[in-house]
Amino acid sequence: MTRFSATIPPIMWVSSIAIVAAIACTSGVAAAQTNDADNIDIVVTAQKRSERLQDVPISISALSAAELQTRGIQSVASLETTALAGLRISRQAGSGQPAIVIRGISTSAQTEATREQGTALYIDGVYIPRPQGLTSKIIDPERIEVLRGPQGTLFGRNAEGGALSITSAGPTGEFGGRIGATIGSFGMREEYVRLNLPEFANIAIRVDGVKTDFDGFVKNKALAPGQTLSRHRDFGEQDNIGGRVQVRWTPSSDFSAQYSYDNTKLDYTQEYIYRIGLPLGARQVDPSRVRESWIPLWVGGFKTRIQGHALTTTYDVSDNLQVKSITAYRKVTEDGANTLNGANTLVTLSPTRRVSGIIGQGFVSSKAFSQEIQLIGSLPRLEYAIGAFYFREKVIDRRTTMFSIVYNGTNPPVAVEPFILAGGATQASARATSFAIFGQATYTPAILDDQLKLTLGLRYTDDEKVARRDALNGVILSPPRYTSPVTESRFDPAFTIAYQPNSDFNLYARYAQAFRAGGIAITSPAFTPFNAETNRQVELGLKSQLFDRHVQFNIAAWHSWVKDRQTNVVDPINPSIIDTKNIPGTSKLRGIEVETVANPLDGLKFTASGSIQSGKEPPYNCGPTCDRRFLTFMPRWIIGLAGDYSVPVGDMELALHLDWNYTTPYHKAPVYNVGQVTLRSQDNVWNSRVTLSDLPLGPVKAKLSLAALNLLNNKNIVTDTNLNWGVRQQPRQIQGTLEIEF
Repeated sequence: MTRFSATIPPIMWVSSIAIVAAIACTSGVAAAQTNDADNIDIVVTAQKRSERLQDVPISISALSAAELQTRGIQSVASLETTALAGLRISRQAGSGQPAIVIRGISTSAQTEATREQGTALYIDGVYIPRPQGLTSKIIDPERIEVLRGPQGTLFGRNAEGGALSITSAGPTGEFGGRIGATIGSFGMREEYVRLNLPEFANIAIRVDGVKTDFDGFVKNKALAPGQTLSRHRDFGEQDNIGGRVQVRWTPSSDFSAQYSYDNTKLDYTQEYIYRIGLPLGARQVDPSRVRESWIPLWVGGFKTRIQGHALTTTYDVSDNLQVKSITAYRKVTEDGANTLNGANTLVTLSPTRRVSGIIGQGFVSSKAFSQEIQLIGSLPRLEYAIGAFYFREKVIDRRTTMFSIVYNGTNPPVAVEPFILAGGATQASARATSFAIFGQATYTPAILDDQLKLTLGLRYTDDEKVARRDALNGVILSPPRYTSPVTESRFDPAFTIAYQPNSDFNLYARYAQAFRAGGIAITSPAFTPFNAETNRQVELGLKSQLFDRHVQFNIAAWHSWVKDRQTNVVDPINPSIIDTKNIPGTSKLRGIEVETVANPLDGLKFTASGSIQSGKEPPYNCGPTCDRRFLTFMPRWIIGLAGDYSVPVGDMELALHLDWNYTTPYHKAPVYNVGQVTLRSQDNVWNSRVTLSDLPLGPVKAKLSLAALNLLNNKNIVTDTNLNWGVRQQPRQIQGTLEIEF
């Protein structure tokens, strides 16, 4: 295992960029008395109460509404090209569904409904169990918090690697809002409305709606004369629409109830699959990014439907006690087909006939209900949060493997309607229930001038999942086959000691534990469930504000012991058969993370985020033909740099933004077999944005912005596989937006 000592100086150099800039401008800082000394403070709710980010003894990244708009972040998926220490947003090959990875805790097949995610996602306090639909932009985020490390004490299921919490902008009770339109490269068109209605009868209403269209990055080659395909769409198309309504009722100063309903329809096609490493039949290695498919292909696409209901009630019993209830129901369905367009698997049926072009036809359905009760209060020298959480989910996952390319003799390969070579659909369903009681208390002893804080947290969880196989390779099973229940009844503790000598420095040490529930791989031949994965982690951290709070410098070092790590085992003969196993023993992961923000002058801001990670897994049997194993989703380096400058232009304001997001190469495929070419993913993207705001437009004001995504047109592989194919970075896109605020 590589030692950190030789690599600490570079990360310190990255994080000190903003500090050096601030030192160089010290005289300017002293002179700029009008600069707000607290302009880099962000309020977060990581511990169920509003606190300054610098006061919370947890490693957190928080993006405010202003920063989210500056970077053009409108969904979880759009975080992919934003490098935050310890965080990766990774696309599933083909489907495009994002996986959230924190400190190396990942899910290799996040689209399978019978498996669990490694990082918990929350939107307005509601747990979101499935990644389908996370490309939707209906949420107008007010703040995004990335909580690193196990968060099992205060957050629901599967907060093993951490939690990503999104707080949306809610009703204001005053008439106003924003409407906007964006046009861009590759036929990108987007219209949106964010509308607040005036309050009446103590009721405030907010409506959000977004419509997005996209022509796609790679054209599907024109059909040959006489050739017909029922679905012949381009790669990367989008036709998405969604809306959200929030209604808040505040009959008194101590009680409020807010109901939200969202409805989203996504109709999209996968991104193009590139053949990399070795040719496969007539499918040659793609030299780089292409603009047209190698032959006309059958491309079906995906249709995703999402409906969500949430009711949050808050009652202030007294100045020192608040009771909160969060009730939610969410239904998600996705039906579609992922084509590997001849880049994976060539099957010989006879000396003159071969087939390729695997089509993965899939249907996923999830119906989830959750109920959480929180008591948040304080006593002299004690702050506490106590609660209970109940979760129930029913899922169905149906998959069929088909082929769509035929080689006849010496004739060129030709795409045909998808057909089943053998077998048929495999279908499984699962029911998961989880009940938890949790509590966390922070005690300030009457010593050291109240600068020491001790936090103890504990969560009891009773978790159960039962899976049922209804069909296997086209054969209906009667009676269906059930797995043994996968159960977990456990306590997960957390303990933190923090010393805050003043409001500018916070030193802390933390131990926390969380788990990811077990499950079943739908294509598992034996249909044998796998067990939970447990993460025990220690963390040491320092949070500081320097130069009269014009510089913020945070650093954290962590070490994880991951027991029974879940990993995929791919059948070398039929790659569509994937089983999930628990690696016996303990995997060890560790890292150092640094984040720096500097505001040396009015209107000037530098941000730097960096992390270095490494790890080691215990030996395990990865299959009869396996000859290489890799720790997945663990880039050695994650680096993000950003600069922002704004200046008045008359009554308007001009804002310039530039960011660089980089990772060293890393693996997403855990196992390679003999003869397979080792591939790695890597991000290296520059983004820029120029915004002119407060343009007078009659009684309202307008904002114009011009953005360049992937400014230097990087072509790296961003999704690798162990089958000599992958997905490349999306090409450079230029987008212009006009927004009117009223």
